Amino acid sequence: MKREDLKALGFTDDQVEAVMKMNGESVNKAKGDAEAAAAKVKSFEEQLAKANEAIEGFKALDAEGAKKAAGEWEAKAKDYEKKLKDAEKDAKDKMDALAQKASAEAYASGLSFSSKAAKTQFVKDLLGAGLKFDGESFLGADDYRKKYAEADPDAFKVSAQVDFGAGHGDKPPAAANVSEAINKSLLNMLSK
Repeated sequence: MKREDLKALGFTDDQVEAVMKMNGESVNKAKGDAEAAAAKVKSFEEQLAKANEAIEGFKALDAEGAKKAAGEWEAKAKDYEKKLKDAEKDAKDKMDALAQKASAEAYASGLSFSSKAAKTQFVKDLLGAGLKFDGESFLGADDYRKKYAEADPDAFKVSAQVDFGAGHGDKPPAAANVSEAINKSLLNMLSK
């Protein structure tokens, strides 16, 4: 993720800084988790190598004793292989979860929420929405945001628009009618 990319998407300098900070924290946590997983994997690989050495050593011993010891070490080796696969899967799952969380937080930082709690809940709901994650972003996030805004309009900041009356839309009419249009708009807003 580059600052220039975020600026090109229309993020302000403060938003870019916030996204970069969140991304940096997520990346550092992911690096720590990856290093811990790598250490675990290395430990299992070392244990597996020792088990294989012992198996080969026992093959040279007496037949009955060697068979029994080899069987025990083979069981240990299989157990280490299973633990190794489980550790690798666990590390991958954690990395994927961190990438998804960082992406959801980055997406949410480009939106205007009514409160910090609303933003936190949106990120949580986005992560739980079951949207496909392509490794960088959630596919369908914009559609999800629109539906979310319809379901919970108070979650987002709303900018007031002045209705200048029929035929004018959001463009002001001639100067003589401006105060009349503003008064009409205020009455409309108060009656809702």
